[in-house]
Amino acid sequence: MPKLEIARGLTVLREGTYLTDAGVSTSDGLEFVEVTVNVQDVYDGSRDDVNTGTAGSLTPGASSGRHGEITIRGELKGPGAAYSAALDDLPWYHLLLGCAVSGTVGGGSLTLAPVRPDLSGSFTLGYYTGDGYFKFEGCRGNMRFSGTAAERGFWEFTGFGVLAASYPIAVTLPTITYANQADIPPVFTSGSAVLGAWTPVIRSYEFDLGNATTPRLDGNATTGHAGFAITNRSPSWSFPGEVVGLATYDPFRTSLSGTTSNLAWTHGAATGQTFAFDLDKASVRSPEMADESGLLMWNISGRAHITTGNDEWSLVGS
Repeated sequence: MPKLEIARGLTVLREGTYLTDAGVSTSDGLEFVEVTVNVQDVYDGSRDDVNTGTAGSLTPGASSGRHGEITIRGELKGPGAAYSAALDDLPWYHLLLGCAVSGTVGGGSLTLAPVRPDLSGSFTLGYYTGDGYFKFEGCRGNMRFSGTAAERGFWEFTGFGVLAASYPIAVTLPTITYANQADIPPVFTSGSAVLGAWTPVIRSYEFDLGNATTPRLDGNATTGHAGFAITNRSPSWSFPGEVVGLATYDPFRTSLSGTTSNLAWTHGAATGQTFAFDLDKASVRSPEMADESGLLMWNISGRAHITTGNDEWSLVGS
């Protein structure tokens, strides 16, 4: 029988100790829209570079440094009620912990913000196919958020994890418990988007944490792999907005001067389904001009910058 794409599942749980199974189980389900897992080897055992006086190549050795390149995309949605415990209320918060992000709960809200890259947490990911189970430990990477007017929003994690057993395990797809499965994700309306003093007519948005992730090879490790490290970040944003008179907002002059201003918008409005993005010091690049069915648009983008360190942005779920 062919393997059906519908027969898949994800589980995720933050790690207390890096590169150590957090005890992820079928009660730690993560809803997703798309997932891609590519298993790779740092060294594939090849000995093709050895000359033997004849054509062909010698028998390979064992592979080592096996890990997974992971992409997960899911809906931007909350618990549908006031926040009480970050890890329980927002399943994809586990992914953010592996993106050098931390969160605090207070007053029914969850406040997310970046932390210094070397202080990043990590998570264990379980990926089930119809009859196989891949477990990745020490997962770290990057997160991107996007939304389109009057539609759902999405998050997308891209990163890496070390394949725990160096190969998948044969299992039958189990029943997985997903928190907040009955809740409906909010759409991007009443967004109150502002860039400095400009309130744009905004078609969509993208916000990228901009993490740089690198492998940590280790000759002392049995697999030759010590996991992954986040080494830096450069958050970026973009949105298409309808052009206004330059007296109202002039992105060309702003981009030339290097002036920064506050950029903020909100996705959703209901309790437990509201996400407020805030970039205190947003710089602007010279915009691209575009024609959208006769409307003149600025495809505008830029970066988010620090004030005192690790404070380029915040995301409040409420």
